[in-house]
Amino acid sequence: MPSSAFVTNISDPILVKVLIHLDELVISTDEPKYKLIQQAEAKLRTDSTLYDQANPNKRDALAGSFFPKILQVIRSDYSTLEAKNSSISLLNAILLHFDFDQIITFFDVDQLIEAMTKGNEELKLLAIGVVLRAKPADLIANTPILLTLFQLLREPETTLRLVTNIANCVVTLASDGELVRRRILSNEIVTQMKKMRDDLKVDTRLFDLVVELLPVIPDLPEELYLVSKNEFIKSDDILHDSVIVSFYSKLIDSISLMRDESIQEKLLQKLDEQVNYITKVYLDDTFKTELKLLFNIEPVIFLSKLSQLFHKKFEQLNTRLNIVDHAIAKYQVDESSWFLLSNVNPDFLKSKKEFIQNLPLNEKYISIYANLISNKELFTEKLALDPKQALKLTVDSFLELMAPLTLKDYGVAKLVDSWPELLTRLLDDIKGVFGKTKSSPSTCS
Repeated sequence: MPSSAFVTNISDPILVKVLIHLDELVISTDEPKYKLIQQAEAKLRTDSTLYDQANPNKRDALAGSFFPKILQVIRSDYSTLEAKNSSISLLNAILLHFDFDQIITFFDVDQLIEAMTKGNEELKLLAIGVVLRAKPADLIANTPILLTLFQLLREPETTLRLVTNIANCVVTLASDGELVRRRILSNEIVTQMKKMRDDLKVDTRLFDLVVELLPVIPDLPEELYLVSKNEFIKSDDILHDSVIVSFYSKLIDSISLMRDESIQEKLLQKLDEQVNYITKVYLDDTFKTELKLLFNIEPVIFLSKLSQLFHKKFEQLNTRLNIVDHAIAKYQVDESSWFLLSNVNPDFLKSKKEFIQNLPLNEKYISIYANLISNKELFTEKLALDPKQALKLTVDSFLELMAPLTLKDYGVAKLVDSWPELLTRLLDDIKGVFGKTKSSPSTCS
């Protein structure tokens, strides 16, 4: 039986039934009637006549009937987790039709914060989604909402799903609101981020957030994201060390997206210490040997990106430390050196005449060849590519070699004008890959 005499001015029979059922769930440990709730949710989600903007009384009556009952189920000590989650689904279906200003007339800021801190995961996600809809974003700048989001990020128990949604919410709000950006830089919130930075259980969350936030807030305190060489050396957690190196690869990606070159330069200068010790991981076999053994590719991913995104910075580094020469000396026996030559900006290989002339054209080094081909000067003036050797490659290697050629005008012209036999092989292999002719890899001579 319902917990009290049930009264509603809603006439739709499905909605009336689900309201009665919600009233039952408040004091019941029974499972919810899933089919009924799904029918009601579909109607609440898609029936625009329920939210007639010309008749706000009708819309408000719907909210006034559902919201109290849903909250009762969510807060009930008797209702099951399934009942609570089903109720939250109904609530979400209704809230989709209201903007932030309208929602805040039904649920004040304190209730949103209660949902984020005391609700189950589904309710927290719903509350975060509501906050995300604040237009303008600065509406929430002077509320405790932002602080609550950062406090949730700092809690080790917060699930990955929640962390992802919180981070997306913070970055979106910061992108849209000047006052939000100022609030994030307040002592109150910076303190929360510093606590994350000092906690190995959650510091990677902060690093991921910084990658997204730094293009929006370039003046984030540098102590939040600069891992000193001393700290890096003292660490005995190899997995965490690899995360740090990967973080800086992502960070230079973010810096490259900034439009202001002076800000880019300023941030890159801050990373000098980190650039140096990551480079040392690659060059010095005695430095962080366990990291180099287990995660040898991470440092060269960073260096390759640096060469591609910030030519001048890498040039200065290479002039001082001879990174490319080191890779050329070791690429035949060292996977990380092979990877670097396959991905480094090919401008830095233009002067390496002996290396280019002696590079074997085989499956093992095809990715290095592809990198060289991607540069017009290297391809047209320095690289002596033998088409007869290319024809001996397996299908996969041949297609990998041809890919950069087909993306460049000079490559297409060379295939058409000088290498018709390669073009014919290319077309045959493409047909074979898609099952139109050949069904298995083959070589051609």
